[in-house]
Amino acid sequence: MKKNLNNDNPLDFTISPETVFISTNPDQSSYANISVNIENMGAAALNVNNIAITLPPQLAPYGSLGSITPVAGQPDLWSFGPLEINSGEYDADPQSGDYVVMNIGDTWQFTLQMVTLVSTIATPAATVTAVVTLEDGSSVPATMNVDIDSAIASIISFNSQPANITLGQTATLTWQCEEMSYCIISPIDDTHRHESGSTDVQPYSTTNYTLYAYGDGVILSAQWAVTVDNPQIIDFGGPDGNTYVNWGDNIVLSWLCNQFTGSISLVDNTGVVIPTLLSGNNTVAKGSVTVGPIITPTTFTFTAYGNTKEHYDQRNPTININDVTASFTANPDTGLWQGDKVVLTWDIVSASAVNLSPAVENGPSLQNLSGSVNINPENDITYTLSVSGFTGSQPSHQDIPVQLFNIQQVSIASFTQTPPQIVPFGDPNQATLAWNVTAQTVSIDNGIGAVNPVGSCPLVAPPNSTTYTLAVGTNQNPGLMTTTLTIINAYGPFVFNSFAPSNNITGTNFMVANPDAMKYLAPWIESNYTPILSGVTLTNTPAPTDSRYVAFCSYSPLSGQSFMDVVDLVNFEPLTFEWTDPNNQTGTIMLTPLIANEESRKAYLEFREKLKNGGEKV
Repeated sequence: MKKNLNNDNPLDFTISPETVFISTNPDQSSYANISVNIENMGAAALNVNNIAITLPPQLAPYGSLGSITPVAGQPDLWSFGPLEINSGEYDADPQSGDYVVMNIGDTWQFTLQMVTLVSTIATPAATVTAVVTLEDGSSVPATMNVDIDSAIASIISFNSQPANITLGQTATLTWQCEEMSYCIISPIDDTHRHESGSTDVQPYSTTNYTLYAYGDGVILSAQWAVTVDNPQIIDFGGPDGNTYVNWGDNIVLSWLCNQFTGSISLVDNTGVVIPTLLSGNNTVAKGSVTVGPIITPTTFTFTAYGNTKEHYDQRNPTININDVTASFTANPDTGLWQGDKVVLTWDIVSASAVNLSPAVENGPSLQNLSGSVNINPENDITYTLSVSGFTGSQPSHQDIPVQLFNIQQVSIASFTQTPPQIVPFGDPNQATLAWNVTAQTVSIDNGIGAVNPVGSCPLVAPPNSTTYTLAVGTNQNPGLMTTTLTIINAYGPFVFNSFAPSNNITGTNFMVANPDAMKYLAPWIESNYTPILSGVTLTNTPAPTDSRYVAFCSYSPLSGQSFMDVVDLVNFEPLTFEWTDPNNQTGTIMLTPLIANEESRKAYLEFREKLKNGGEKV
């Protein structure tokens, strides 16, 4: 055993065998079982994180490393395997995931079994390296030389008689080796056989036999094929051996048969339509067909016949259905307002049935297994995606709910004017708009603009019949809901539809441009209120005496109330005004003349002073 002891550390590295032997017959392969032993010869235990052993290509060609089986002598401590299949490096990592304690005197062994050696000796020796990495990050490297020499031992011959047989016949394998301890024949068994001998075989189909001859530090191999004149299916099945498809999909089944195949057949157990096998470029030896749709696990039986139906080979692969999978989400699914946009997204694989309840346009279906759709829910709602298919080759069903709860509703609790109507000489010429809504966006027109969901706004001298529109909604739908409020202001202006008698006042429709009160008719006439009337001409010349008129108003909400006024007109016949308010209500005012006297004259003068100071009811 060759040793390598690093003077700077307590680890001792040894490798065996010291020499490997290469067959002089280029048709035969050479192997070796290479072991590396590591011993702690120091005075303290070591914490080891990793051990790496690397074979050089001068010893083991990288293209043949697949023959190697790594074996750790302490498998409970170490997981031992290739770093990369063609790198030549084999790493040992702790089974625990942590470091491994190497106590004083401990020896660990790592073996690479059946290393395929170079076929031609290029150098007389090769260097195997090992690196031990400790817990603190430091490493201990080592190099170990292995001599390479020509093997004296050899496999002289390995063949059979006869080389070709028919099904049921026997062939005799014969081998002769030199300087070998024992032989093993694969795939017969692991029996140790003499270095020379024979054995009978009766293979069902053409078989490659490998003779492994073991000697002192050398392993050689040779191969021989016994050909059986029997139909054989070399390969049959889906692409790359695939045995699963999505529900409803087709699959391509391919076959490859030997030269002794005379005819083929393909059947199934579920009634899948199978096209003619020998069409296009297909032959009994090689071809493919597309079968399907596969809607349940299906077993296909492919049979290759020889010259008679008695000799045949058969394969029975089952094509299964992939497990049904489905995802179903809503985005966003919280913090929603009435009518907000929500994106439903789904991805369904291998489903036999798909249903969404309640249904949405362009939603999930067997024809639309992956996609998304926009919805605008008005209220709380649960969408349930139901899919059926197979799980573990058994029928299955699943329901996936998406809940859109606590969707905030847009609502208008109130939108009011205070006071409900503005009465002159009783109320100042102003009002307050107030509102209470549930919404994300709130606005009022006529110059008010965006406001809070709950609030109020003062109105100074708002024109009668002005309509305010309250618009509420969400960030996505600002104008989802509206309501209106029409100002009732007895300060006017009002639209009069008609008046009588026409012999006193000319004109048809007119606007009272600036009356201070509807209840007190005198300000319509008094000269200190200008303009008095728009589009009105008084045709009679006032006399030096006064007449008293009492106004009777039938306009709701003043219906039934009587107010007195005094005007500077004489010979004024009874006069009736009609108008239509903003609510399309028709009202009337009738003025009836009274006989003037000194008492009424005095009352009039007093009343006039009161009017100038704000007025009062009489």
